[in-house]
Amino acid sequence: MEVESRIGEDPFTDIYWERRKDEWLRKWDVLQIRQQEVWAKRASERGMAQVDRMSKETFQRLCPARTHSVIRALEHPFNSQTDIAEDTEVMTVYATEYYNDILTSRMPAEESLADLQAEGNLWQSSPHRFKQDQRLSLDRPLTLEELKEAVADMAKGKAPRDDGLPVEFYQATWDQVGPILLRLFNKILEGGSLTEDM
Repeated sequence: MEVESRIGEDPFTDIYWERRKDEWLRKWDVLQIRQQEVWAKRASERGMAQVDRMSKETFQRLCPARTHSVIRALEHPFNSQTDIAEDTEVMTVYATEYYNDILTSRMPAEESLADLQAEGNLWQSSPHRFKQDQRLSLDRPLTLEELKEAVADMAKGKAPRDDGLPVEFYQATWDQVGPILLRLFNKILEGGSLTEDM
């Protein structure tokens, strides 16, 4: 500091420079206290415990989180023998193949649930058997209350179908949409077929 370099040059000016140094150190302390108060206020607004010093963890909580990460390479979802995709076009192809596979029904659209049951009984090899009233309960048509409860239990902000309509849409328009969905699902249980987008 300039002040410290001037102390000791002349006994008459030493007093002046000593006072000047003390004044700047007081200003520095006041600035430090104000800055600490600002950080403490920010920390309390974010629900963080206040500590004596900033650590890496508390600093990361104060800074906004990264909104996205960059994908630099992608393996083929099904064929490990293919090359790793490192350019955007090939990565897009791999991602499209993956999501087409997981979002596509394995059951042909023209096949009904009754046809699927005729193919093979899943429960045939199970040693456990349902009682008669339990079997009847499983075979009975769905009720509007059951369907409404299922919609209420679904994750918010998600679209359960290809139409892109979120669960909140179905909840908000339940009086109009609920009976239509109920008829549709009960028709499928009676042997109706699923459409391509289901």
